[in-house]
Amino acid sequence: MEWSNIALSERSADFIEANPECGSISPLPRDFREGLTAVCVFSALSFILSSTLWIYLTYKLITWRLRMRARARRLARNMPEPSVIPDLHFAENAAAAAAHERNMQQLRDAKSEAPNQFLILIYNLFLADMHQSGAFVQSASWLRKDGIFIQQPTCFIQGYLDSNGDLASSCFISFIAIHTYLSIVRGYQPPQKILSLLIILVWVLVYSLSTIPLIVTKNGRDVGGFFVRAGAWCWISSAYSELRLTTHYVFIFLSLLVTSVVYIAIFFHLRSRSKRDDMTANVRLSHKPAFLVYVVIYVACTLPLALARVTAMAGKDVPITYYCIAGSMMAANGFFDCVIFGMTRHSIVFGSTQDVDSKNTGLETFSFMRTPAGTFGHEVWIQGGFGRGRGDLSGDGVGRWWPSLRRGNSKGSSSQVHEQSLSQESLRGGSLRGPSLRGVDLRDDMAIHMDVVTSMTVEKRRTQPARDICLFF
Repeated sequence: MEWSNIALSERSADFIEANPECGSISPLPRDFREGLTAVCVFSALSFILSSTLWIYLTYKLITWRLRMRARARRLARNMPEPSVIPDLHFAENAAAAAAHERNMQQLRDAKSEAPNQFLILIYNLFLADMHQSGAFVQSASWLRKDGIFIQQPTCFIQGYLDSNGDLASSCFISFIAIHTYLSIVRGYQPPQKILSLLIILVWVLVYSLSTIPLIVTKNGRDVGGFFVRAGAWCWISSAYSELRLTTHYVFIFLSLLVTSVVYIAIFFHLRSRSKRDDMTANVRLSHKPAFLVYVVIYVACTLPLALARVTAMAGKDVPITYYCIAGSMMAANGFFDCVIFGMTRHSIVFGSTQDVDSKNTGLETFSFMRTPAGTFGHEVWIQGGFGRGRGDLSGDGVGRWWPSLRRGNSKGSSSQVHEQSLSQESLRGGSLRGPSLRGVDLRDDMAIHMDVVTSMTVEKRRTQPARDICLFF
């Protein structure tokens, strides 16, 4: 038996007859078909991209966790046991105890090291976007069947995922905004346990707001279903307008308000810091307010459909074409989240697995926010080891570094030649003459020694001579 032919209860049939906008529709009118095609395209892009990044981050987090566990096992295996035989060398005992405590602290850190908090929040945002885009992808079924049938499981799945996805996406966007504010403006990040608890509470809240009304109304037994056709796809029945508002749109509009206010506050805070030349993250906002891109994208994708639903609840007629345009923008929300966070926080999203536990906020990767370099810039050269002019080395080692910058054009230049370095000689096992170098005994210590030389070439205008700055530290 076709799902579309399953009979409704008498009360449900009466409600659907009185409210045909909630019932099944077949065949699809032209505006439905064209609008749902756009919705399917954008939702498919969002679902593919958010799913791909979510799977990638899952692999990245699992790999990092396995590496940390392996490191903890190595530390535990190589950690020497403290001496249990007392002796009269109290100073040596105290030093040994302190060394053992440092080893134990390293072991505890390896076991309890937490991943970057922004990475965890972005990871959950992508999961929420998968819910949201997955709901709109279900519209492909309506196109294939040339109709929207409220008694089919697809209608229930679409409505349930839509409710959870919209709400979860909004909650985590606001969560990221608040966390960014605390990290950048207040210099505070919550403990990892508190963050994990809050994330769990967000998901519990999201699913509770969708599931409890479903249970209380017995899946809309008297109105044809809790999730029925609402415009061009399935969502909460118009018979539960109050539940639509209290369990969904109150939180959506609250999220829009909080996210906008928080990001605007962050923007003005960074702008004031930029004017004081006190930017620890090297972010300059004097040219473009690009930090507000989060607010613009979120509001543009979320607000149109929210306004359409509220307008319909007020008894006004909303054209299907507008629903489909607003739905397409909402369906593209996951795509824009992936692109925006992938670009602005790429050091977190696409960074090395070894950097998963960094405390980086990702703010320094806002390269498109920085003041254009113009005719000024800098180059940093780092060179390890000393030349013969700085230290007396024996042996005829063949390894040599010959870095140089040629003079020319308008740029100043610095050129240095380092012969066989101390680091190279120590690697070969050659002898080092001289009792010490900067307090380090070189006769017995064959570890790698490095003296870092930083050369910065400062560009000047063509009418001025260039100058070189060379820093030794």
